[in-house]
Amino acid sequence: MSQLQRHGITVALACGLLLASHRASAAEHYGQVSFTGLAIPGVTVTASQGAAQTTTSTDAQGIFHLPTLDDGLWTIRVEMVGFASLEREVTVGPETPSSTWALTFLSFDEITPPTTMAAVRPAGPSAPR
Repeated sequence: MSQLQRHGITVALACGLLLASHRASAAEHYGQVSFTGLAIPGVTVTASQGAAQTTTSTDAQGIFHLPTLDDGLWTIRVEMVGFASLEREVTVGPETPSSTWALTFLSFDEITPPTTMAAVRPAGPSAPR
């Protein structure tokens, strides 16, 4: 075996170990989103840590899965139209338990944008004849 071949094998092994160590440091996080005890599908779940960000959504059972998050503190935000957004910090690691999120409805005033007379009044000349 030539020295060049041995060097290539060494580089390949080092790359493999580097990738394996990165995967070993990555964790995953599961959670469930509900409203009054009922699972909510289709909720957007975003995890961010510094410049890193990943987004997923809940399945039919309201469960989300965030795979391969680096260990450490992440900010998780849960959002669904018509519901108040939730945000909390979660320390992700190999032993981190799953999280539960209980949504609450937004009030009618929070959902409905304020109207003004300009928005209600028809545009252009439309005088009755």
